[in-house]
Amino acid sequence: MGDTGSLALGGLLAGLSVTTKTELLAVGLGALFVAEAASVLIQVAVFRASRRRVFRMAPMHHHFELRRWPETVVIIRFWLVARPTLAPDHEHAPDPDDASTVLQG
Repeated sequence: MGDTGSLALGGLLAGLSVTTKTELLAVGLGALFVAEAASVLIQVAVFRASRRRVFRMAPMHHHFELRRWPETVVIIRFWLVARPTLAPDHEHAPDPDDASTVLQG
């Protein structure tokens, strides 16, 4: 996927999270993408400075694949890492007993 497709998807996800008031959820999910990008930056910076590699291959998910982890295992483990950010936010959930939150038809 090129820049156009990824920017469109990112804009769609950002707009959807603002519309549904789940911005913190989007930040948590975006942390995985930031970690993937950061692994490339770390790999390049360390390699230029010391001629040694931090990962066998960057981005990070390729490193795990080269360690002979099946792709499904890598995906499931990334899901497990992201799972704590997906916990529902009970503090800001509407109170079903509060009459002001009920839509007046």
